[in-house]
Amino acid sequence: MAGHFVITTKALEILNLTDGDRVGVAGRSLQDFISAAVEEHKDLSIHGFPVFENIVEEGKENPFGAGVYLHEEDFFTVDLEVKFNKIFLDCPCELTAEELDSHGQRYVNKMEFNQLPVKPKTSAEWVMISYAADHLPEGGKAVVVVDEEKYRNDGDEDLRTYFEESGIIEEVVNLSGEILLVVLKG
Repeated sequence: MAGHFVITTKALEILNLTDGDRVGVAGRSLQDFISAAVEEHKDLSIHGFPVFENIVEEGKENPFGAGVYLHEEDFFTVDLEVKFNKIFLDCPCELTAEELDSHGQRYVNKMEFNQLPVKPKTSAEWVMISYAADHLPEGGKAVVVVDEEKYRNDGDEDLRTYFEESGIIEEVVNLSGEILLVVLKG
């Protein structure tokens, strides 16, 4: 299985960050990604969000410096009007759509309202793919880390087909036979 360094390095290569980018980051490789990004670029606006746990210890200084904002609220609380021209999400999980917290459930309800083929047993990773796509402006790009088994799950075939045929999924990069980087375009 690919480690955080490999995942982060490949995601940074795909996203091709440039000074002035507004970047949304969430998940397991958040700290590695932000560290590498600020090492290369001094003029980024990076917003880090927890997915399942808080990333900011109370009373602790932001270790990344200016231009990096570590939020206490869950990524699912970010208003859909807020756009990031680059997004990196590394949050593979065992949850299904029906098991997400109340913030995630509100978004699942929006997916259903928009007639996306989401089901109670849909993998939460597909919900994250959809959420990332909704935060991209035209010309934006996102990389979402997904477990290959969940990506190819027969139960989510309608949703996968929707994203592939609509052109939202630009490419899928296989890192290890288990981990995929799903590249989205705005």
